[in-house]
This record gives sequence, C-alpha cells and structure tokens, in this order.
Amino acid sequence: MNNINLENKTINGIKSYFLDYYDAIFNKGWIAGYEVKTLLNNLLEDLEYYDYRPTEAHFRIDAGQNFHRQTKNKFHGKLIVFMKWQKAFLEVLYSFYIPGTDELRFKESLLLVARKNGKSTLIADDLLVDLFFGPGGQDICVSSNDDSQADLIYQEVDNARIMMDPNSKYTKKNQKGITNRKSYSRIFKISDRTKNKEGRNITKASIDEIHEMKDNEIAMAIRQSTSIGNNTLIIQISTEGVIDDGYLDKELIKARHILKRELDDPSFLPWLYTQDSTEEVFQDETSWWKSNPSLHEVKSISYMRKSVEDARTKREDRPWILCKDFNIKQSNSIGWLIEDEINRNLDSFDLERFKGSYYIGGTDISETTDLTAFCALFEKDGIKHTHVMYFVPSSKAERNSNTNPENKDYIQLQREGLVRIIDGNEVNTNAIVMYQWELWERYKVRPFKNGYDNWMAKDYVTLLKDKFGDEVPERVRMDFASLSTPMRSLGADLKDGKVNYQNNLITKWCLKNTGVITNNSGQIMPKKVQGTGVRIDGAVAMMIAYHVRSKYMSEWEAFTRKE
Repeated sequence: MNNINLENKTINGIKSYFLDYYDAIFNKGWIAGYEVKTLLNNLLEDLEYYDYRPTEAHFRIDAGQNFHRQTKNKFHGKLIVFMKWQKAFLEVLYSFYIPGTDELRFKESLLLVARKNGKSTLIADDLLVDLFFGPGGQDICVSSNDDSQADLIYQEVDNARIMMDPNSKYTKKNQKGITNRKSYSRIFKISDRTKNKEGRNITKASIDEIHEMKDNEIAMAIRQSTSIGNNTLIIQISTEGVIDDGYLDKELIKARHILKRELDDPSFLPWLYTQDSTEEVFQDETSWWKSNPSLHEVKSISYMRKSVEDARTKREDRPWILCKDFNIKQSNSIGWLIEDEINRNLDSFDLERFKGSYYIGGTDISETTDLTAFCALFEKDGIKHTHVMYFVPSSKAERNSNTNPENKDYIQLQREGLVRIIDGNEVNTNAIVMYQWELWERYKVRPFKNGYDNWMAKDYVTLLKDKFGDEVPERVRMDFASLSTPMRSLGADLKDGKVNYQNNLITKWCLKNTGVITNNSGQIMPKKVQGTGVRIDGAVAMMIAYHVRSKYMSEWEAFTRKE
C-alpha cells in the first residue's frame, strides 16, 4: 500500500512530481482540459492497486537536467529544464509497478500535445538517458511514417550526444545507428520505407507523429518486436491530423475508452492535451493551455494569437491551425469559399479589350464524359481577367442523359456561348487548341504559356506546339506542392474582388463546388465538395493558370508592361 500525502505532495515519503502537477491543476488553478484532469484523477485512484516507486523516474529527470544540452533555437547549448507536465509524465510512466514485482505497469503510452510544446525534445532526452545510463544491450527504435520525420528525434538525440561526448569516447555513430561503446545499447530508426521492419528485438521505441499513418503497419511491427521483454516500452507522440479514419483516430478511440474506464487496459497510458470545445479557442485565450502546456515557456503567446486570428479569417488555414495548435480533429475536406466571396466581383469584359495581348492559359483536361475547362488569364489595372470556355462531349449534352449527373442543359449553355459541345463520348483535345486558335484569329491574343494537367495531355501538347511554339506548353502536377500557393492566391484575389471571371455561371458553379483539403504540412489543394454531379474544372483551370503565372512572374510582368 502506498503512503500518499497530498498536502506535502509525497508518495512513500518521496516528493512526487505527479502530485505536484496534480496540486497545481486542482488546487492552484492551473488550466487543464477534461481529459488531462480525468487521467490525473484515475492515476490517483490507481495508487491503491499498484506499487509506486519513482526512483528510476527521478534519476532520468535528474540525468536529463544535468547532462542534456539542447540544440534548437534559443535553447541551443542550454541544459534542459523540464516543466511540471514533463516531469509528471516521466514520473508516472516509470513509477507504476505490478505489485510485488519489478515489472513496470505501462508498456505503451500515447502523448498527444499541440506542436511546438517540446514533445520531441522530451522524448529525445528520454532515449539519450537510456543510451548513456541504461542497462546494456538495449535496442532502441526511433520511428515515424517517413524517414525525414523519424530523423527529427534521431538527430536531436545525436546532436545532444555529441555535446555530451564530443570526442566519441563513449559512443559512436554509423549507418546502423548510435551505439554506446561499453554497454552496446543502440538507437536506430525505421520508417514506413524501411525494409524488414519485423524480426527485431526492440526494448524501447518512440513513434512520432502517428497522425500521418493511414494504418498500423509500423506500430504492429514494433509491437511484435517488443513482445519478448518484460519492461519494454512504446511511446507514441503526436499532434492531431487531417487523415480521416487513420491510425491515430483508432488509437484515440482506445485511449478515450480507457480514460472513461470503459476499457480495461492498464498497460496503456493515455496522456492527452486537448481542448474541451472549438468555441473556447476563439472566446478565451486562457483555454489555450489545455492543448499547449508549454505556452509562454516554449511556445509564444503572440504566435498563438496570430494563429487564432488566421483561423478566424482564413478559411483554408482554419483546419490546419485547429488540429496542429489545438489538437481539435478536423476533416481533411471543407468548403473553400462562401457565396459572398465568390460574388465580390460580378463585372464582365469583352475580349476586344485585350486585342493583341498575351494571356496565360490553364487547361483542366477531363476524363471521358467529364467537363473540360480552358482558362485564359489576362491582367490589367491590378485585376485578373479570366475567360473560361468549357467543353463537353455530345453524349452528355442532354439534361436527362445518364452521363449528365450534374443535370445541366449544355445545349442552352452552348447557345449562351459558355460551352462547346464536341461530338462523341469524350473531349478531343484538338478542340481546345482550335478554340485558342479562334481567339488568335479573332482577337490576336495568344498564350505566353499554357499550363495543363498531365491527364491524357500528350496530343494536346503536340498540337499546342504546332500552333503556338515549343515554349508554350507547361506541365502542372495536380498535387499539394503545385496547387497550394495558386489556390491561396486565387482565393485571396476572389475575396478582394480582384478577379473578373465575366460573371460566368459555370465558373461560379465550379467555385461553389470546390472544397479544400489540407495535408500534414499545411499545404492545400482543391477537392470536390460532397454531392452528386458536382464539377470544379473551371476553378482548377484558373489555379493552373495561377501556378504558371507565379512560376514565370518576372517574365510575365515584362510581357504585360509592353502591352
């Protein structure tokens, strides 16, 4: 039976960082979320059923604070000083024992905390202590979804190792990992790309940023490799993410069942720094400590205030900020623009205004019976003028056609000059080039560059070169790297009324149908909103043109100055 003194914050006569943290939250008014409070109360109750021996945990904390010099930013070269929450986490993780044995209770932990709160440095320190002071023969694994992410903690460990052992007298590093020359303990890294992940004898592992994992392949390989030891440990660390139904989602379901005592898994420690609601983020900045326990000490309040303001005003950034800075799960797809933003500029223009000018083209080439869009982007007086022509195969022209789920009367739209109907079941790319040739013959406008996606574009490129020159076609990949910046720029220009798209009804429809998805690096790209028969081709064609404009900005500005 443990002797607990809440007033003196001791367990079995030893000062406890766990009780110190508990006291700060429940008695001194420190801000914490429901899930952290629930965990701490659960742990206090559990002291009745487990032996609590903090000696090893305190050694780890002292060793880190006496030997581990940090390597990042303003903390470079300074000894690490653990915060209350970090000390409490480490103490709990290494102090609960199965009664009457030397077997640690916790075999796995999930630490969920918002970005820039020191979680990587904390785990790197823990692994560093194992390398220098732990028992011999340990195989310690640093893992993540990809090599670069796994390398973050691994490099933090290695940089700190060099500061502790600058001449590599006690440790060494080679392609197999970082090794203690005397104890033969080793730290190495694996990721999703590592071959032969199974068959290892891992004693301890950290798995970083599990929100990026779509499945449990890496985690299962590590679990199987730790099955032979008594005191093996897997520490999973992450922020929230935007992958739907990914590995983190499943781990959080389990963690929350454990917190609510709905699932009995005493070997799993769920330590979750989360907000209690989305609304409180925008209404009460003191609530930010719930997901950011290192606020002020590591993460600046000015940065957080700017992030929240961005989340208020920048729709495409809101999911990224809420999940990364506040651990609020977001869908990876939301609507991009509201109708008022799309309607900021309802002017039109006649192509006669740009007679003799160059334009930047953007072409979204369809698959079979889908809509194809060609955009010609002109620029004058600070306004982007976009002329978009749409192409559909005759097989979907009728409103009641099975290949016309959008239920558009393309025959009428052709009469209005918004669509060209092409014979057959798919759009022949020759029709798109010939339309551009029509523009040249009628208005003497020609493409400076013409961006295109790579779907079925081989014939299109050949025809473009024949008509306008080898330098005109410009391939644009349909990925986050290519579309993130142009999508942001187009969105900002639309909101500012700086895009005149001739009040084109189909273009407006495409913009309304456009959603935005965010990857784990905060980049965005377009995606259709949910629904039957929605099309976004006009919006994508405009983004392709924006991408080309950005890539050739200086040359394009020189062209427009001449006109």
